[in-house]
Amino acid sequence: MFKILPRPKVKDLATTTSTNDELAKWWQEEPLSALSTVTALHQSAGRGRGGHRWEAAPGTSILASVLFVVSKKQLTLLPLMVGLALARILQSDLPKEKKAQVKWPNDVLIEGKKVAGILAQNLGSSPWGHLGNKIGVAVGVGVNLYQEQSQLPLIARPSLPATSMALEGAPNADGKQILEELRQGVTKMLQRTDFIEEYRRESYTLGREVRARTPQGVLVTGVATGVTCRGELEVTDRFGGKCLVTAGDTEIVGAHS
Repeated sequence: MFKILPRPKVKDLATTTSTNDELAKWWQEEPLSALSTVTALHQSAGRGRGGHRWEAAPGTSILASVLFVVSKKQLTLLPLMVGLALARILQSDLPKEKKAQVKWPNDVLIEGKKVAGILAQNLGSSPWGHLGNKIGVAVGVGVNLYQEQSQLPLIARPSLPATSMALEGAPNADGKQILEELRQGVTKMLQRTDFIEEYRRESYTLGREVRARTPQGVLVTGVATGVTCRGELEVTDRFGGKCLVTAGDTEIVGAHS
């Protein structure tokens, strides 16, 4: 049986279809340790949740996938942890008047505009048996850093405009430093049990009217009234009925319309 490798590996690419695809392939080729990372200057087929495209001019964004090793209980919480950690890191670069927040389940917004997206892909148990009962997850992260308005990626929902760190007053944000702080920040968060309360405080979604479409295609509408300790979004309809959304795409109704 393989032992966990003492140091994570990093693969830096000029271009790839998607960093998640590359990491998933790498996962099958050798026993990787947690925090092994694939980065790229450009993705030809970058994607977000629900099949949305993630497009960016080469060299203008963080395009990376990080391998996190988690328990089954942490699987649904991991995207929220990554979002919270990333929002805090970006906040440290922003002017004081700008606010970075998390949009359930997989976006980071600045003043209601999307600056980053997260896509978690469950890779399952290690093919090499070197992680015991833990699960490998490829977490793809895209962060708009240096784009001007005309260079911003195309987002399928007009109600969620895009932005970049440069446009929000942080033209000198360091992509490599942000990525390293993210890897370490999520690692620390995985050791805790109280992060969900902090996530709620940093949420852009809570208190707003939402439309949430589940992976099964069911449309849920109402006000986002909570996030459970398992990471589910609680939506309360106009009759007071409550529904828990475990995963899916969420739109803020009326935002920036």
